[in-house]
Amino acid sequence: MPKDYKEFLLISNRFSASNDIEPTFENLERIDYLKNIYPEIIENYQIEKLRECLIIAGFDDEQQFFLIPPTNEKDWRYWKFANWQAGEYEFQNLESYFLNVIEFNKEQIENKKNPDLKIIAQEENIQIKEYVAPLILVDGKKVNVQDFSQMNQQNFIESKYLYTEEAILKYGDIGKNGVVEVSTFK
Repeated sequence: MPKDYKEFLLISNRFSASNDIEPTFENLERIDYLKNIYPEIIENYQIEKLRECLIIAGFDDEQQFFLIPPTNEKDWRYWKFANWQAGEYEFQNLESYFLNVIEFNKEQIENKKNPDLKIIAQEENIQIKEYVAPLILVDGKKVNVQDFSQMNQQNFIESKYLYTEEAILKYGDIGKNGVVEVSTFK
């Protein structure tokens, strides 16, 4: 795997999309070859490079992000792909992808196309979207993010993420930022 992706995994072993369009980067356990996840993409598009690529984002989204292994002529390649657009968008590296996303979000905010995005900090032309942690419940008890991050995940039997709508239905207003439900060996 490319060095910048390995570094990314050390920082964040899953990264939610910053808007409704971009793909969510998956945790390492879900990463797999595209041919194992979406063989129909390879069949339908007949792009030879896709046969050995890894899908690292967008398993459940309308766009995916692929890492294409090196060949003689080029190092790792970074592709964002969607079946509703013509071709792929290639990026030089992960940094160029994330800078592109930031620029897109800035345009959405400035043109008031996405009122759900909110700027809370600004530093050297980079604008950051507000992040509010979901409610975290371990064996039914509320746990803060810091304590949760220090828990041994090997003790987890099952974990489930409830997105906003489902979380509100189940937990009311305290679920408005999503809910992480975790069951452990007791």
